[in-house]
Amino acid sequence: MIWLLLLIPFPILSVRFAGHSIYFYDDDGELASSYIEQYVMVYHVTAAITVIVTSSTICFILAIITILRYRIMYKEYGSLSASNKQDLLLFGQAFVSLILQMALVGYQIMRFIGGYYNLPSLQAFALIYFYYVNDAFSLVSPISKKGKFNKRSKLDLV
Repeated sequence: MIWLLLLIPFPILSVRFAGHSIYFYDDDGELASSYIEQYVMVYHVTAAITVIVTSSTICFILAIITILRYRIMYKEYGSLSASNKQDLLLFGQAFVSLILQMALVGYQIMRFIGGYYNLPSLQAFALIYFYYVNDAFSLVSPISKKGKFNKRSKLDLV
């Protein structure tokens, strides 16, 4: 069943293979690219937003269910065991990643609206916004995961 996950990107990316890209330097001297065919660009942005929003929605629903379960456990037992506290810490780390994934959804929505309505200023802002979100992902992931290792595991990594 898991091997089916490897096949999902091919139908999503199939339209991109028909498109032709042009490469150019923007006003800041950065190398950029764009599709010549408008339908390929719109499809690319639509597929990206669909994948991100779907996965983020599923993660958000699972996060809410997890919060409710911990709340029920806390009410039932009055306190949490040490392993449950570690699970709660791990959940908190995953929730931080979920918040950043939602920020990525905001980026994809800006790209979609900018591509669909041909708004280059919104697309430029989305690109600047993406750099901040990408930096946050890069910085938060190692810091949030540091808490889940015990002292021996940390020494093994060093």
